[in-house]
Amino acid sequence: MVHATFFRLSEEKRERILAAARREFSEHVYEKSSINRILDEAGVPKGSFYQYFDDKSDLFFLCIRSVYKKILDARSRNHEDLLGAGMLRMKELGYDRGYQLFSVSG
Repeated sequence: MVHATFFRLSEEKRERILAAARREFSEHVYEKSSINRILDEAGVPKGSFYQYFDDKSDLFFLCIRSVYKKILDARSRNHEDLLGAGMLRMKELGYDRGYQLFSVSG
């Protein structure tokens, strides 16, 4: 379980921990990944880990979730950019009715 104390950390500190964990889990298989290396890289005292997480698996799954969220956010932004560009191009070509059908505000 990820404890509420983790979410009360500053965004910068949370991101340092997650970035170090993503790096550790991407460079080492789960069984050989090290909480100590993660905390050293993040500049977080070793005793703090169990105030934030029950165990290494909690941090691992939080990393997976954060990466997945970044992927979804990027896909969403890319889709909106493509959709917006497509609607603008339709309007430029004189397809105002199509533009109005797909327009968010229309």
